[in-house]
Amino acid sequence: MNFMAKRVAKWFLGSVASVILVILGLVAWGLFVHGKLPSPPDVDKVAGAAEVRAAQRTAVRDVEAVYTTLEQTMGGRAAQRAEAVSDMCGVVFRDQGFFRRVGWSGVRCQREVMRAYVLDGPRAENATVVAVALEAGGWFRNGPGAVDPGTPQCPAPASSTVDATSTPLGDEPTCRIDAILPSRVSLCAEFWDVLGRSAYFPSRLRSTVVSSTTGTTTHIDAQAITNAPRPPGSSVVIVSVLAPYFTQQGHS
Repeated sequence: MNFMAKRVAKWFLGSVASVILVILGLVAWGLFVHGKLPSPPDVDKVAGAAEVRAAQRTAVRDVEAVYTTLEQTMGGRAAQRAEAVSDMCGVVFRDQGFFRRVGWSGVRCQREVMRAYVLDGPRAENATVVAVALEAGGWFRNGPGAVDPGTPQCPAPASSTVDATSTPLGDEPTCRIDAILPSRVSLCAEFWDVLGRSAYFPSRLRSTVVSSTTGTTTHIDAQAITNAPRPPGSSVVIVSVLAPYFTQQGHS
């Protein structure tokens, strides 16, 4: 009996020791992986390459061509109020878990231009005009809030007497168009009848952990939209056009 008890105890202690060794090995691997963080790619070098500069010039033309078509579609009903621009190359840090190797994403370059317009007429009418123009231009619409011609557009505010200078933006039903061209240029347009003074204007303009020092970033002037007087019955649309023009494989 003592012999069996000793065998069981020996087996148990051996199993515990094995588990502890495995755990220590996994912890050591995790610490090794996370302790070997490589330096980020040379973003400025990539941004300055001839092929990237050529792609950037093409992206500038592509984004401006979208706005030219859009402004022609909206015609005299649109008055531009504000603009934001982000033309940047950058990388982000990728951490996929404690036991996976960490590293940097590849350098990604993109140009995004965001413009705000005051439009004559209610947002439902203007959203329909824009949606029809996008469809005619071969854009693919996506996203849960996509607007389709022929369906009820953009619910009106709860009251036509709402004070447009004090109603929070979040209280107004969503009216949005998301679309993309085969060239990967994408568009997001959000329409409002009511805008509050403290309204927050979301954008896909995103910063990166390490960005090119030669990039361009200007922020939208929200005050130019919320505080400036506009005609009764008018609406506002904020449009964001994004053109990615270079993507590099990740670094680990």
